[in-house]
Amino acid sequence: MLLSEISPLAPLHPHGPTGLEAIETLNTELQSKNKPKTPSPEKTYQKPYWNPGLKENYLLQENENLFLECNVEPRMDPNLRVEWFYNGEKLILGTHVTCTFEFGYVTLRRNDCSPFHAGVYTCHAFNHYGECFTSGTVNIQGKEGLSFGTLHPRGHEGLRAVQEVEGKRGEASGRRVGQTPSKGVPPKFFNQVSVWSTFFRVSCI
Repeated sequence: MLLSEISPLAPLHPHGPTGLEAIETLNTELQSKNKPKTPSPEKTYQKPYWNPGLKENYLLQENENLFLECNVEPRMDPNLRVEWFYNGEKLILGTHVTCTFEFGYVTLRRNDCSPFHAGVYTCHAFNHYGECFTSGTVNIQGKEGLSFGTLHPRGHEGLRAVQEVEGKRGEASGRRVGQTPSKGVPPKFFNQVSVWSTFFRVSCI
């Protein structure tokens, strides 16, 4: 019940007209508080763009860490997202590959790189209004050329030792490693099935 509804008793107010005005002001404030608020329109943003994007080329030495960074706008858009690709495939993040994205600043770090990690790295940014891409080519120089020999710590000597062990295991099994097994004789049973009372027991040798 609003206080103004007791207006028939207005002449009895101890402060007279001044008190009645105070009551009317209070009623107005109460009505404005109870009135449902009109929701404010959702803020709109533009399509993402790089400012700046990745460099065109990167050159690293083997075992160095790769660090890529770029900036994307609109940085204040809460729906702005980024993801990374490596040679056209989505990059899997983990212990050695990490990324950050804070207020439009994007980074990618790959630790202990080898020539196998060279290629094209692409960052994809998107929101409700569109998307954009930026790419950079990473070249990694190896300390040595490709090795077609053994990678055993003891070199060819260790490799020969492994081959000797494998050969002895093959001889113990009756054939050498890589030798086609002989046809042999098919297995056969020497005893027939025997029956015990109401239970079946199969024995064979």
